[in-house]
Amino acid sequence: MSKDKSLLLSETHCERVCARNAEIVADNAKKAQQSQWNLVIQGETEISKSLKLNWQKLQALATNRVRTTDPLDILHSNEIFDFHGVPVSALLQQFVVADHVINIT
Repeated sequence: MSKDKSLLLSETHCERVCARNAEIVADNAKKAQQSQWNLVIQGETEISKSLKLNWQKLQALATNRVRTTDPLDILHSNEIFDFHGVPVSALLQQFVVADHVINIT
């Protein structure tokens, strides 16, 4: 097999693998969104109630985006990933910590 043909087959294989990986990630994202789970934050609040956030509420708060490399992915060390999430400060604002509380862990 010629070098050019071998390179073309390798690129085609890589494209197929990348496409399949994208399908798997999208499928897992759908499953994660459909699953029933909650993030519960408990402690001393002004209203003495815990804060319960389902997936939809948490996603609504997840407005911070960080574009960075993944330090654990040594094979693709230059690839940029787009992470999004919720700062702890935003969760604490929702939680409304009681005035007398001096430590948060």
